[in-house]
Amino acid sequence: MHIYFELSFDPPPEIKAEAKVYLAINGNKNAGCVNQMLKVAANRWSFEMEFPGNRSFPLEYHYLWQINEQIKIPEEKRRRVVKWMKGMPEILYLADQWNHPSEPQNALLKAPFTKAFLQRKPHKKLKSRTPFPPAFTHLFNVMAPGLEQGKSLCLLGNKDSLNHWDIQHPVIMQQDGNKWFAGVNFQKEDNGVVEYKYGVYDTAAGNFLFYEEGENRKFTLKQEDRPFFALITDNFCRLTKHRWRGGGVSVPVFSLRSKESMGIGEFSDIKLLVDWAERTGLRIIQILPVNDTSATKTWRDSYPYAAISAFALNPVYINLRKTGTFPADHPFEKKYNKTKEHLNFLPEIDYESVLSFKWEYLKALYKIFRKSFWEDKRFKSFFEQNKRWLLPYAVFCCLRDRSGTTDYSQFAELSIFDEEKVNGFASPKQPWFDQIAIHYFVQFHLHLQLDDAVRYAHKKGVALKGDIPIGIYRYSADAWMNPGQFFLNMQAGAPPDGFAMKGQNWRFPAYNWEKMESEGFEWWKNRLQHLSLYFDAMRFDHILGFFRIWQIPSDEIEGIMGHFYPSKPLSIHEFRERGISFNESRFCKPMITSHLLDEYFNHDALEVKQIFFEEEDKGHYKLRAKFNTQREIDNFFREKEKEEHPLPGYWKQGLFDLISNVLFFHAGIEGTLFHPRFGMMETPSFLNLPEEQQQRLRSLHDDYFYHRHEKLWQEEALRKLPSLKGSTDMLVCGEDLGMMPHSVPETMQFLGLLSLEVQRMPKQWGREFMNMKEVPYLSVVTTGTHDMNTLRSWWEEDRGKTQRFYNEIMLHHGTAPYFCEPWVVKEIMMQHFQSNAMLAIIPLQDLIGMSGAIRRENPHDERINIPANPEHYWRYRMHITLEQLLSNNELNETIKGMIASSNR
Repeated sequence: MHIYFELSFDPPPEIKAEAKVYLAINGNKNAGCVNQMLKVAANRWSFEMEFPGNRSFPLEYHYLWQINEQIKIPEEKRRRVVKWMKGMPEILYLADQWNHPSEPQNALLKAPFTKAFLQRKPHKKLKSRTPFPPAFTHLFNVMAPGLEQGKSLCLLGNKDSLNHWDIQHPVIMQQDGNKWFAGVNFQKEDNGVVEYKYGVYDTAAGNFLFYEEGENRKFTLKQEDRPFFALITDNFCRLTKHRWRGGGVSVPVFSLRSKESMGIGEFSDIKLLVDWAERTGLRIIQILPVNDTSATKTWRDSYPYAAISAFALNPVYINLRKTGTFPADHPFEKKYNKTKEHLNFLPEIDYESVLSFKWEYLKALYKIFRKSFWEDKRFKSFFEQNKRWLLPYAVFCCLRDRSGTTDYSQFAELSIFDEEKVNGFASPKQPWFDQIAIHYFVQFHLHLQLDDAVRYAHKKGVALKGDIPIGIYRYSADAWMNPGQFFLNMQAGAPPDGFAMKGQNWRFPAYNWEKMESEGFEWWKNRLQHLSLYFDAMRFDHILGFFRIWQIPSDEIEGIMGHFYPSKPLSIHEFRERGISFNESRFCKPMITSHLLDEYFNHDALEVKQIFFEEEDKGHYKLRAKFNTQREIDNFFREKEKEEHPLPGYWKQGLFDLISNVLFFHAGIEGTLFHPRFGMMETPSFLNLPEEQQQRLRSLHDDYFYHRHEKLWQEEALRKLPSLKGSTDMLVCGEDLGMMPHSVPETMQFLGLLSLEVQRMPKQWGREFMNMKEVPYLSVVTTGTHDMNTLRSWWEEDRGKTQRFYNEIMLHHGTAPYFCEPWVVKEIMMQHFQSNAMLAIIPLQDLIGMSGAIRRENPHDERINIPANPEHYWRYRMHITLEQLLSNNELNETIKGMIASSNR
């Protein structure tokens, strides 16, 4: 059999590269065969192959676009399959269109739609995906995942076989899932160009409703003397005027409050939130990360982004009663009820008390079920499917508890991970086996409870959206198991922005992307596939980290001390080219003068000098050798805190500020390459330079941070994100706030990743607020994130800004209300719901803010996180129960009406 592959491919303008297109065979004995296609016309490509009869089938294939020698990007995942059938002609034409990831309808094939939003009733399937009846010369197929129930697709065109555009007699297509097929027999006299379109047909009424949008589709009929068959694959029926849009709510699990939870939200509480979402017409629930963060067993573990395992769930979210109960006379029965009443009454989370009691309860429960749970078929299946991460994680937790730390360098003979030794340590014959197996028991029940909530949500037509942190905890099971996957001498963070003026240091180890890529991103794919068990959509935290990451040396504390990776450091030669005389001592060492010491430390300046500084020249100082880094200073102050008279806290910040009073950091050990310090223009060191030198350094700084790396960072993202996105069917949304290169929105658009749009944090340079009418369809709009003040709190933050928002965005005259009144919240909410965005996901606090009757009195008590404070305690909890929220008809009807009137 001779097969002609013909592809229509228009390279997207977002990616500037020469178009080289490849055909990849991956479904038969030719699997793995990749062939470069021939460009035969503008945006048209072809390739032909000889296949030896039916032994070559089924034939599965896809297309790739090569951007450079290292990067081949596949088209958006779809199953291109040709099956052999008896009577198939010897010549087969496959006319395809490149499936652009940016095509919005691809999103409708993702898990939120297939599992929750657009659940289809069973239909009669075709016997074959690609039937080849002798009566047909051409088979048209197209997808329409958003088509309403009771509607069908039809086909019309300019030839006799297509009924000459007669809408009274269209060719009715057959359905197979989201695909629609129609066989057409063109006659020899039907030569020339075929023009056609798909339409929507009302099956019940028997009426043609409307054509798809856009121009007529066209192809030229083949003139073959021998029998042939043509399979014409058009990606999607063009129905952009009928795009799906939905609303949702965002809230951390820990913030939920119900009558049955114990001082913190639990996985079982999600079901009540689902009931409320169904009641109000909301379709998606977004939560923060729920992986285990139990590094210290203190309130510091409340930070949900520092997981000690990228796979294990956090025991703090377990519902004890659903895990198991005790006999009525057991001492834990009375203690349980008393503790639950106390913890649930608290206005905020007492993380340590909650976690401590839950573990006390679980350990007592485990003693009862320690043998019987091994016989549970569900547990056996869970253990076998998850053993790869579960066993090492359980051993890690056991060693943490025995050594009192997650610093695995303190794990004695297991300080370096060795699979054989770890398996031996976890043997049931070991006397400490129960200290390991209890973590199997707890993880199993966490899985059951979260899985139950997910299944419940899907039955109600509600999807769950998770959040995957960009990093992992430095001393985690993953770093212990895979040290080569991380740069353990670096910390990930973010440069200064609106969230944190000194930058952020998340204290995560940076990824060794080169190592990960050499292993096919296996760790990342495993991580995402595991999360897809529970989540339909995923928020990629700090998606900029897949383009470049802000790395801070491990001996520094503040984010301002970091630099981008990967990057192209500046050479001495480049300074010369810009007319800058490079003075390494002046540019790369902190400028510390008597004047600055007096300014920073006032009347304490003399004492500070004596402890921390040496005088170099008259009026100029340097730090003593043992205080050269922020880490050394921080350790010194921590030791002093143990003494009777600790040092003043402002001293430490002043010393940090002086250490960061530099213009450039060394890149590498050679001393010939340099990273500019971000925002160097604001340093005293910079302001003491001559004006001409300032101008040249400012130009160099801006070019370095805003232009120099665009292509490099885009290519970095294209090496990672297509592979990660394609590893599951989750809908991927990117958190793309903060300092953003131009290539980020372009690349996200090209890959079909939903952006995050916040009205009070616009991405357009020079704008104060975003116009909600301009947001793209492939986006998530929200009134705020967990890192920001709630809407009501923001309203009181800056009166000038609030007044401008009131006049320019809300289009009201006069003075803005001092407080964010319920009617104000409603107006802002409607702007979000009426936007073009696919998803409008609103923080629960802001939705409740529309009700003057039940909203919290002080909005400043509703903030979840303060990014500038690395010691923040994540303890916000709803002030009312979910049961009370469900019964508040006034608010619920308000939200339901907004959703309906905005066609969500």
